[in-house]
Amino acid sequence: MAVETVIVMSKLPHALRITQGSDHKGHPIIIDGVNTVSSDANVNIHGEGRAAKTVLTKEQWDEVLANIGNSELIKNGIVWVAKSEADAVASAKDKRKLKTGFEPVDPNAKEQTPAGKVEIFKED
Repeated sequence: MAVETVIVMSKLPHALRITQGSDHKGHPIIIDGVNTVSSDANVNIHGEGRAAKTVLTKEQWDEVLANIGNSELIKNGIVWVAKSEADAVASAKDKRKLKTGFEPVDPNAKEQTPAGKVEIFKED
């Protein structure tokens, strides 16, 4: 019987290592980030949208959701499931402006507000 798989996408620059839940062999579940590739099955999609693709079994994805399903990473769409290879590319492009909080600092910007959540305090 074929194992059902899902395509997990991530905009994070680093990998996520889920250690509370693990796969059926007791290994941690790894979701690649844009700057990481842990195996030949995982590739980065570069272009307008930048996201990493990791193929997990449905069972592994259910374990990920059981552990971090309520996190901001899932709720805000920083880590998500694509329906197909074409959807993986399209969804990465659609999320190209989505902020993770790990974007590089622009030294020429007058103000920096990572992910739009940090307030700038100015001295009077």
